Amino acid sequence: MRVPSWSCAIGTAALVAGCDLAPSVAADGPHVVSVTPALGAGPLDRDVTLRIELDRRIAPNSLADGVVEITSGGNYVWLVQNIDVVEPALVVRPRDPLDPDVTYGMRVHVLHDLEGHASIATQPTTFHTSDVISGARAEAPTFADVEEVLTACTGCHAGSTAPLGLDLSSGAAVRATAIGVPAIEERSTVDGYLDMPVTAALTGLPRIAPGEPARSYLLYVILDDPHIAGAAMPPTGALLSLDAITLVQRWIAAGAPTD
Repeated sequence: MRVPSWSCAIGTAALVAGCDLAPSVAADGPHVVSVTPALGAGPLDRDVTLRIELDRRIAPNSLADGVVEITSGGNYVWLVQNIDVVEPALVVRPRDPLDPDVTYGMRVHVLHDLEGHASIATQPTTFHTSDVISGARAEAPTFADVEEVLTACTGCHAGSTAPLGLDLSSGAAVRATAIGVPAIEERSTVDGYLDMPVTAALTGLPRIAPGEPARSYLLYVILDDPHIAGAAMPPTGALLSLDAITLVQRWIAAGAPTD
């Protein structure tokens, strides 16, 4: 996982140069690296998507409603919040375009990493909106777009004898053996503790949770996250490229269509 050379802790006594969010007190939890677009660079698009870069992956249940808070004049903005697992970040956008020419306050509340370490909420920071609504959205991937990536793993995961019953050889097979199917976790060594089970943050996840990449165990397996049980996928040779894994993440976020 990419680890930045500088960071802005969610909760550090001093403001670190280059950070967009002013932290408050020290914490051994996730760190905010930056926000894109930079909040001081506005005025921002009224339909802005904010990407809050983090220094580590966070627990899937960290993203409860209200974790990222955007307000103006005491009024809360309804947000669509997502976790980027591949390049750790929170990705948020307003459900409806923000008001024009208004100053908003933003704050990130407590987050937990995959080992359960908690952060402290940031101090509020502000940004200002323009009159512009772009409404730009990337086109959602289809199964045809990810089929080649998934079949890179079908040297093992194909047919009725596929390990753990996970068959990625076709859309129908993915639908039957991965979509909403609980991951089968094996005991493994994590952080030097022998015979320690997969981290609690990933226990009980489905292999693929349509619309929820952060709750899709398959994504952590192809990333070779140190908190998984068992081996990465593919188990031999080079791992998938970050571009390929990002494509799988986008496909899952789009509902993991298999037709």
